[in-house]
Amino acid sequence: MLKKSIPLRSLSIGEPLAQDIYDEQNRLLLKAGTHLSEQYITSLQAKGIETVLVAIVPKISNEDIKEEKPSKKKTVADFRKPYDDLLYEQNRVKVRGYNVKKIHKEFNIKSREFADLILTDPEAALEFYLRIKESQIEYNYEEHHVNTGILATLISNWLGLNKHIIYEIMNVAMLHDIGETRISPNILQKPGSLDRNEMEIVHTHPSIGFKILCKTDWLSNRELLGVLTHHERLNGLGYPNKLLGSQIIIHSRVTAVASIFNAATTDRPYANAKSPAKILLELRDRSFGELDSKVTRVLYKKISARFPKPIRKELGPYF
Repeated sequence: MLKKSIPLRSLSIGEPLAQDIYDEQNRLLLKAGTHLSEQYITSLQAKGIETVLVAIVPKISNEDIKEEKPSKKKTVADFRKPYDDLLYEQNRVKVRGYNVKKIHKEFNIKSREFADLILTDPEAALEFYLRIKESQIEYNYEEHHVNTGILATLISNWLGLNKHIIYEIMNVAMLHDIGETRISPNILQKPGSLDRNEMEIVHTHPSIGFKILCKTDWLSNRELLGVLTHHERLNGLGYPNKLLGSQIIIHSRVTAVASIFNAATTDRPYANAKSPAKILLELRDRSFGELDSKVTRVLYKKISARFPKPIRKELGPYF
């Protein structure tokens, strides 16, 4: 606190003090608001005090007060162009994955920009996600990965994760199936069930994706591990390494739930789309030992809150 010295005789008797008054040892003598009386003056003079220190209270003008403007609420339209930009980047990723080349840095820049947009207004981002899903009936590589990225970013935000980890999870979610670019479309798009040999080939895609992405120097070890382990399950029945519980990082746990929800709500060659409500129930049931219950719970609550009352009632609480 700044102070200035003034003569005691310059103070007006009867006037309320505008500032605290101190002696030369910085001891408080009279508080601001005190009405200065003759007795106070006499008492101070009796102590040999001829000058006092007065607290300086800076004056604030209207120009100094900058009114904080509320941030403009995002609309569904605000997400359309950056979403389309990411679809384009995903197409480039798909080609680079097939040719086992490093992922371009522009992808990371676009990914972070989109994550920032989502975090600016999560409610508008969720509304955009649900609307875009209504218009996408069949599974598509680019759309699936960008959509999974949106949902994973929202889940991470709902869980209260820090922004740096959210950026990483966004990348994992948008790159998690890059290994599939090296697997024959005849297997990936086969109607009906896969035989044992075909299933074993599909189970190699996390490892293939890991090897592809190791060529990209801007990806962190956590992001690489997230791609490698996004099919691991808490009960040890996942692949490729049958990891258990705490061995599976949050990047993989969030990506797994986001990917399952997004893929299952579209038509795939081997399965018809399911309703969001049905998938939420399945995720809830699978969270007891297989999927992370915190991740599935927050998704369940946020998505089900958007359903009409009869559907919410039918779903019931998470448990």
